[in-house]
Formats: sequence, C-alpha cells, structure tokens
Amino acid sequence: MIYVGPLRDFPRRVVTDASDATGMGVRGERLVLHLARRQDLVDRVNVAFGVLEIPYKLEVKQLRAEGTEEALGDVAVAVLTDVRSGITVSPADVGFGISQILPVVVQLVGNVDRLILIEQPEIHLHPKMQSRLADIIIQSVTSNRNTVLVETHSEHLLFRAQRRMRDESFDGWNAESLGVAYVMSADGRSEIRQLAMGKSGELMDPWPDGFFDDRLDDLFASI
Repeated sequence: MIYVGPLRDFPRRVVTDASDATGMGVRGERLVLHLARRQDLVDRVNVAFGVLEIPYKLEVKQLRAEGTEEALGDVAVAVLTDVRSGITVSPADVGFGISQILPVVVQLVGNVDRLILIEQPEIHLHPKMQSRLADIIIQSVTSNRNTVLVETHSEHLLFRAQRRMRDESFDGWNAESLGVAYVMSADGRSEIRQLAMGKSGELMDPWPDGFFDDRLDDLFASI
C-alpha cells in the first residue's frame, strides 16, 4: 500500500538525504530526490499540471561538483518555470497548494496496479483545481489500474467524479468504480455507512447528518 499523509512537507530550496530510504515518504519529505532519480515521472507530473491548470513546468536536478559530471550524492533541487512569463522560481516561492498537491500527483501518475491511500488531497487547493484533481484520480484508476482510497471533505472532488460517470469521459469509469463511505459517530463509536450509487453517478441514499445541507441553506437563504 502507498500512503500519502494529510499534511505534506513545506518545500525546501535544496533537498539532501544521507539515509538509505527509498521512495518519497508519506509527507513527501524525499519527493525531490525521488523525482531526481525518476526523471520519467517529471514528464508525467507536467502533463498532470496541464490538467490541473497549474501554470508551471517542473524540473528536478541533482547538484554536481563544479567542473565535473559527478552528482553530489543525494542532493537535489526542484525548479518551477512560470509558463506565462518564463520566470524560474523555487517551489518555496509559490502558493503552498503546489507543495501539497505535488506528492499526491506523483503517486497517482507514477504507480500501476497499486493501492493508494490519500488523506485530504484537496488541502490548500482552489475549488476548480479540486475538481480537476478528480480527473487525475480517475485517470489513475482507469488507465493505471490503481485502487485509490481518498479521505476528503471536498464536495468538488465527489461532484466531478459523479459527473464523469454521466458524461462517460473515461472508459471504464462507472458506478462500480466509485464507492462512497461516510464515517459518523453513533453511540460513542465510529460507524461507516456505504452510500448506494446509481448508474449515472447519482447518490441513491441521502447524506447522513445533512453533510452538505449548510451549503444549500446558504445558497438559497436570500432567494
């Protein structure tokens, strides 16, 4: 199982790691070094950035001793180029949402036939980007054959996943591809309720505890 935790590491300008650990870590703490060793993933991440409408191109470089081609061990740096202006910056200099979404994207596009558990992938993301993230998740399921378990409070993720069933945008994405479970407190214990879903992505059961009712109340309060 691959696990991406609920809070990812704050981006560093230069990343070093003297340990023998592999992978990117549950907080993305070794993400840059992981990408430096897997340049094929960088290209896939940039394709995903296009889907998410993130206006940057990612590059990852291992630092080398001056005047040589020898890498300085596990020392790497990530660079973002603004596709609108051509200005190059560090991930530490852009919105925090990019550092939070990057580890999520890497695991979704970089794995095949795996179980991927992600907590609150939507953190620090604009609502529109949350919706587009659902497309990346669906692509990971339908094309990479991953099973993706998402813990989220984002209605934008769910609504986009339901919509993609109705418009049949992804081959293989149907009511059997998506399950919705709601965790609620009952009599001092946690209870998981599975919500039934129709063929067009509509929920057949109401949300327990009126999960989205406040949004609807606010929307129609002045009408």
